[in-house]
Amino acid sequence: MITYDVDNLNPEEKQALVEAVKEFNTLVEGRENFNTSQMLELRDYIRARTDLDKADDKLTAREKAWKQIFKKYSVLLGERIGAAKLAELDHIESVQSKFGVMQDKMASLLELGKEIALLSVQQYSFLVVYADKDHPENNYQKGKTQFENLIFRTKNSKEEKIKQCYALIDLVNAYKKGLVGGLQKINDQIQKKLAIFEKELDSFPEQYAVDIKERGALFIDFLAEAKEWLRLSKESNLARIMATNSVITQLELDAYLPDRVIKNDGDVSGQEPEEEREWYKNKLISYGTLWATASEKEKEIQEKKEVLAKHLFGDFYKELPTSEKIRQDFGLPKKAQAPQKKKTSFWNLFKKTA
Repeated sequence: MITYDVDNLNPEEKQALVEAVKEFNTLVEGRENFNTSQMLELRDYIRARTDLDKADDKLTAREKAWKQIFKKYSVLLGERIGAAKLAELDHIESVQSKFGVMQDKMASLLELGKEIALLSVQQYSFLVVYADKDHPENNYQKGKTQFENLIFRTKNSKEEKIKQCYALIDLVNAYKKGLVGGLQKINDQIQKKLAIFEKELDSFPEQYAVDIKERGALFIDFLAEAKEWLRLSKESNLARIMATNSVITQLELDAYLPDRVIKNDGDVSGQEPEEEREWYKNKLISYGTLWATASEKEKEIQEKKEVLAKHLFGDFYKELPTSEKIRQDFGLPKKAQAPQKKKTSFWNLFKKTA
């Protein structure tokens, strides 16, 4: 049986302690002759109802009550098995607890990383479809070419040309709302999830990995690679946002021609004002610069990110686009690969220890 002085507690803490002590005494009533194993099990029961790593002011009244019981019960346990044995058990339990906390945190980060990687695939697919005029899913480029041919077809009347101009503008707007709108949504989702990943990574109890020495080496390696993957992923997302802005600029240019023809009452031979020609030229330069910069950044980052992601996510990453696939999409020759030492993925390691 355990009793406590509750005079210095506030009403909520007093009530919580009274209830916790009552629950504890009910558990041990009539069982005074506990063996050591049973006493350790009882201490685990108490530990599960509080958080020994939190300061008292961060605990609920109930958690604070069970923490007091844990301390007092540990004294009784020490008297039973000896202070040295209790210290040894405390160390083992501390290592197990820290390992478990880090394992849970690592699992959470890996799951979030997988979500980001899947979104990244969708993001990449949008841009590949847009960039490849011959892609079977690129209906926009096909429709645009068809309408432009009809607009400039000499046999067509001005009325027919104006009709095709409106159709092309509708196509541009539909593409902007559909594909580009979807791409912008994915860009935002990735950015938000990367921010969450960074926050979670910053809160990872790295000191725990140091405290448990050789058993913490796995987590120290994981942290180093996760931080680098995060850095590369943020850069990659910024490059793809730049590519998205390039697409938006191109759509503005695509809508300019039909809009101009409509204003000229179906006349396609009219000369644009100098101001508009300058605007078009600057937009074209902006589009080309944004797309080229984004493409170069993508090629620079992707291969490094791919190596890290393979190690972090293991077999899951086989579904993601490789740097070689990206090189092919951009019409680049295959790159010779140096043989690399095979490493077991963190994801597979986690599954084995989970």
